[in-house]
Amino acid sequence: MTSGLEGKHIILTGFMGSGKSAVGALLAAEMGRRLIDVDNIVVGIAGMSIPRIFKDLGELHFRELETRALHEIFSEATPGSLVVATGGGTVVRAENRAILKENGIVIFLEVETGEVIRRVGADEGRPLLAGGDKLEKVKKMLAERDPLYRDCHFSLDTTGLDPQEVVGELKKLLQQKGA
Repeated sequence: MTSGLEGKHIILTGFMGSGKSAVGALLAAEMGRRLIDVDNIVVGIAGMSIPRIFKDLGELHFRELETRALHEIFSEATPGSLVVATGGGTVVRAENRAILKENGIVIFLEVETGEVIRRVGADEGRPLLAGGDKLEKVKKMLAERDPLYRDCHFSLDTTGLDPQEVVGELKKLLQQKGA
């Protein structure tokens, strides 16, 4: 599985609750790569939590921090050394999508609306789901972001799969596609 992946980072995108972080950790361990979680880099740059960034600085500033984080991540990494778990909204900016595609194989981890609610519904650390009807918010954001997520190399539906099963499916997908 490594021949077509040499020199290419594996980049996981998808909506919140799609499994990017959990799958990324397992995939990185299995492939002997380092996991980078973009949200953690943003928190480090800002010196505050994601909910606090949204509250104090706003979503636009958060998206700018994501772009800065992506530039830092890829400028410092050895080619092909990383599995990168992006934030759920990283793909909202065209610049971010271009950076991701330039720097690795981008895989969209799809997830159904109901599964998102099951996975993250009680998580109060999700600023974009705060207040109001979470199901309606998820439906709206998924509909808006779906075409942006699909601007990738491959996609995989994670609905009903645990992280280890997703890793197995990802490895099969990458082998089938010759990546």
